[in-house]
Amino acid sequence: MPEKLFDQYGRRIDTLRISLTDRCNLRCLYCMPAEGLPLSSRSELLSFEEIIRLVRSFIGLGVDNIKLTGGEPLVRKGVVDLVKGLSELSGLKDLGLTTNGVLLPFYAEDLKKAGLKRINISLDTLQKEKFKVLTGRDQIAEVLAGIELALRLGFNPVKLNTVLLKGLNDDEINDFVNLAGRRNLLVRFIEFMPTDNRLPDWDKYFIGRDKVLARIKETGNLVSEETGIVGCGPAEYFRIQGQPGCFGIISPLSRPFCRTCNRVRVTAKGELILCLHQNLSFNLKDLGKNCSEEEVASFLRKTIRNKPAGHHLNSLSASRPLSAMCQIGG
Repeated sequence: MPEKLFDQYGRRIDTLRISLTDRCNLRCLYCMPAEGLPLSSRSELLSFEEIIRLVRSFIGLGVDNIKLTGGEPLVRKGVVDLVKGLSELSGLKDLGLTTNGVLLPFYAEDLKKAGLKRINISLDTLQKEKFKVLTGRDQIAEVLAGIELALRLGFNPVKLNTVLLKGLNDDEINDFVNLAGRRNLLVRFIEFMPTDNRLPDWDKYFIGRDKVLARIKETGNLVSEETGIVGCGPAEYFRIQGQPGCFGIISPLSRPFCRTCNRVRVTAKGELILCLHQNLSFNLKDLGKNCSEEEVASFLRKTIRNKPAGHHLNSLSASRPLSAMCQIGG
């Protein structure tokens, strides 16, 4: 039996998010800085062999839930082969992927065959023109086609991640809830956070959990809390009576969930990130080159104990991460 991995606050760490690339085929307002970013060279990225080796060390420490992220993970060549290699690792219970959905129509079937279990699709609007504004691209048709294909292939669950921006897409809250009900999707509304992006005056765009629920209740729909959602993570889930789909709210600012945080992140360049909003990282790429898997596991065990108590985003003195979201793999 693998050991269980705990930090100094007694939180069990069983989830790892791995960024495959800092490249992306969209330019979302809240993710990519206006001036762009220097992209990593291929040699700087963790190779797939390094990723699988690293995941084996994490599995030995009881981490059994892996989520592949980016940038946009599907722009990384060979991603299906990586999914197959990871899915074959003994002890891995759940393997998911977060994507913007643009390339999903081309990869969904192969990903399913390779062993991918779950898909999260980032989609912040259902309107064609607004999609162009928020992402800088005219590709909502591809994303919607990817969602339909994921449902048809039997990925369970299929989640939509929607970052809410007051004045930009909060008028679509009930449209997303209705979509979840019609298509048996899980829509998750995410509070906008002060990260490195093109919207530095983030509080102007912030809309909190309670206002989101109030908007939904205004329609007359009955909202009940829902539990037992697969891979629920930090979201609170709710169901509209009589509808098959659910919606959730991830509220890192209005209702911080740091005390139950069960995850760490590894960037595409191999930096271990203990908290999404703390400027603390550890280089695992160099460590993996020079150490055995047992030595890597020992390092992880000691280092993860230093995971901070929380992100402190509500503090006026809180610092922003040194890297953009597309580099960290949020």
